[in-house]
Amino acid sequence: MDADTKDRIAKSLVGAGAPIVCFLAGRSALRYATQMARDPLPRAGYAFGPDFGDHFARAIEENPAIHDGAVIVVRESGARYAILGWSFRLFPPPADVFEAVNVGSAHNSCLHMSAVSGVDFVVKPTDVSAVLFEHGRARTVEPDLEPAFGLGRR
Repeated sequence: MDADTKDRIAKSLVGAGAPIVCFLAGRSALRYATQMARDPLPRAGYAFGPDFGDHFARAIEENPAIHDGAVIVVRESGARYAILGWSFRLFPPPADVFEAVNVGSAHNSCLHMSAVSGVDFVVKPTDVSAVLFEHGRARTVEPDLEPAFGLGRR
């Protein structure tokens, strides 16, 4: 997957409400994640797409505790991602990465998780931007504001 596609996905997650979204190539990296006990456990299995925020909002309505943890999205065959589940705890092994100071454990967990074989990338979105983690490196992705505010049109 190219960088533009990853950026587009990260931008689509800005404001969606999920604290961390981890994109996996297959299930091998799941040995470094465990789904937290939730009752009820909202349904998953949806194709990942522009309606992700709607699926996440419905999961939160069903069980507000879902907000605490990573969403795991898996690509098992081809390039189509599907939501595997909600509210996972990530516990990646130590990696040779440059850890940023004063950013919190979620940031560094995403950084280390992105270095795990079988992880395509990890996104930590907020309401205004997203941090995209890939191969043990992090970069901020800003949403396109021009279309939202009509900028750039004459």
